[in-house]
Amino acid sequence: MSTESRTRTGEESFGRNDPLSKVTRWIETGLDRILEGPDRWPNRWDEVYSREGIPTDLQHPFYGFDYITSKFQRGGSENVLDVAMGPGRHALPLAERGLKVHGFDLSRKALDLACEQLSRRNLSCSLTQADMFGTYPYAENIFDSVIAIQAIYHGYPPHMQAAIGEIYRVLRPGGVFAFTVSMDRERAMMGARKYIYDEAEGYPNTFIPKAGRERGIPHYYPDEHELEAMLRPAFNNIEMFVDMDHKYRLVTCISN
Repeated sequence: MSTESRTRTGEESFGRNDPLSKVTRWIETGLDRILEGPDRWPNRWDEVYSREGIPTDLQHPFYGFDYITSKFQRGGSENVLDVAMGPGRHALPLAERGLKVHGFDLSRKALDLACEQLSRRNLSCSLTQADMFGTYPYAENIFDSVIAIQAIYHGYPPHMQAAIGEIYRVLRPGGVFAFTVSMDRERAMMGARKYIYDEAEGYPNTFIPKAGRERGIPHYYPDEHELEAMLRPAFNNIEMFVDMDHKYRLVTCISN
């Protein structure tokens, strides 16, 4: 696919002839109804970071980080985007490996914590406050790789599809996209967490925590077939791996 055919601006974004026309249809039928404003659900993470600092489970890279970075290096990655980066658990080690890292998060407190860590380690990273389900503040085709670890499934299915569309837009052809989704859906559907989760009306495989640090934030648990359907219009070489505890699925793919 040529660079020209990938470029999208304004109302021409994701036209009917675009390989991501499915994104348009899904957004038209659902996303506008959900996105009613910046306070569509509480930003719990500002509360968490203000109260706890960096939680223990966010102080170290995700289990598949070394595998992801090996794919980046084999693909000649230089410019990397970290979507919903939090306090920098992946942006920092990527910067330590000599990559040019850009990252964004909706939480201002998370970005402040990331800045503090970058300063202490004398590392450089371009940080921006932005919504992973909105329009990303970057031009088309500028990143060699994008990661979204424990991020884009925190919403309804149309949110995740919209995020994938934006990631495709900012990735160069042949760029690597690596992300994770939770596999807790089975426990939620079987009722093991029925006192914690409510199923989101109208959206299959989507649950809303009623307690905990992510209360009120929808969680979408796509299976491998749903993931394939979302990715196939724009990505190839799709690979999926499950962690030893069967809690997360790691997905890597290449942009068309």
